Amino acid sequence: MNRNYVERKIIRKLHLGGLCYKVLDLLQGEDKITNYNPKELKEYVSSIHSDKGGSCLCENTIEEPSCDLQIIVPVYNAEMYLRECINSILNQETDYTYHVVCVNDGSNDSSRDILDEYSKDSRITIIDKENGGASSARNIALRRIFGRYITFVDSDDRLPQRAIQALMDVAEEKNVEIVRGSYTYFRVADTKSKVVYANEMVRPFKTAGVPWGAIYKNEIWRNCCFPDGYWYEDTNCFVFSSIAKTACMTDAMVYDYRLNNAGMTHVGIGHTKCIDSFYVTRRVLKDIKELGKIDCQDLYECMLHQLYTNYIRIVDLGNVKLDRAVFLLSCDMIETYFPNMKSTTPFGKQMEEIIRNRDFQHFRLNCLYRW
Repeated sequence: MNRNYVERKIIRKLHLGGLCYKVLDLLQGEDKITNYNPKELKEYVSSIHSDKGGSCLCENTIEEPSCDLQIIVPVYNAEMYLRECINSILNQETDYTYHVVCVNDGSNDSSRDILDEYSKDSRITIIDKENGGASSARNIALRRIFGRYITFVDSDDRLPQRAIQALMDVAEEKNVEIVRGSYTYFRVADTKSKVVYANEMVRPFKTAGVPWGAIYKNEIWRNCCFPDGYWYEDTNCFVFSSIAKTACMTDAMVYDYRLNNAGMTHVGIGHTKCIDSFYVTRRVLKDIKELGKIDCQDLYECMLHQLYTNYIRIVDLGNVKLDRAVFLLSCDMIETYFPNMKSTTPFGKQMEEIIRNRDFQHFRLNCLYRW
């Protein structure tokens, strides 16, 4: 594992970030960049890893609903947890009708054989495709939308009992387009931690982050999909949050998320494809502008935070020249898409000053030690 990553984890664990920031700030000072060539920066970033991803916009077919909830499960080499995942869905106690679409994404373990065990269940449809990643697997299932609402379950996770009932009850009662529920995360079954939300109506952007643990009105996905070819494809949450007008949170536990060392958080450390974090952000903004939804304060605030997220993913490549290039391109991107926006939060206002001054040093120190 990258040494810098480990050091940052230790510093945060010991709550020494503020002290490190002050010391390094005194030693290094400002780094305001006033002269640079965006075209050259783009070429340099592309020379390390090029943008090969696709759009979040598409045309899906929405049929007359045949069930209340369509559950999409992308499956790739998930033999260890797949039965647990599917059983947790099929054993749900609920008054609502649902149908599971399992997309076998070219698995080369016994996952396809396990899916065969469920093939006679009328509540399950199995689709086979060549390996293309979670985005392409979800997108295959989204081409034909037949549920009033849609949700996503990863094949190594599971649904707690009555999760469907809890989410659909809120959707029916509040008549909203997105309902996000509380969840647990775990490594082994008996060691869980909880993330609990308040029961409240929220702006759709507050539900953005990951596609699982929530249900979505089918109409949201008519022209929206997951961007194919990128890591961090869940960034498309900003797109469907732009489309939705109403959303709600619930304190009901609706998802069990398995912490997996083979997941992107760990696998992506030090891999050049982590630059996708910047590319997919750029793609999402382009697509939202095409939808005519770019002039949104919530989106602007989210994008200021996204710059921090992108940096944290890329920094472990250990290439300061790359870090600086992505930072400058990101500053240009924010000012291009949000020329008249002003943040209303302390974090956002500090980011605005950093972007305005192209102050890479303070951006870097804040990302690594303080924020």
